[in-house]
Amino acid sequence: MKQASTQFKDRQVKPLENAMWWIEYVLRNPDVSALKPWGIYQPWYLRRSIDVWLLIVCITFIVFVSLLMVAVAILFKSRNHKIHLSPNFISEVEDYNYKGNQKRKKHD
Repeated sequence: MKQASTQFKDRQVKPLENAMWWIEYVLRNPDVSALKPWGIYQPWYLRRSIDVWLLIVCITFIVFVSLLMVAVAILFKSRNHKIHLSPNFISEVEDYNYKGNQKRKKHD
């Protein structure tokens, strides 16, 4: 702690003199636009790096969805599940349901 104190106090100019110099500088030079932070000229989403975060989130989402699709494809391929939908799939389902209902009525 003592070393940090000595390093802090080891300055060419004392803090009060430094503050006085900056006050005099501002009074001597009325155009101090060079001292303004650049962030005041940027849109809010750039100041908060929302564009960067949005890019990272989108890339992460795309990678996650791609890996999920590959995993599902490998899972279905390993189980040999093949899904074939014919053009008249809905009518086939309706016929199956109709025939199933007729069989149930015969058993009742």
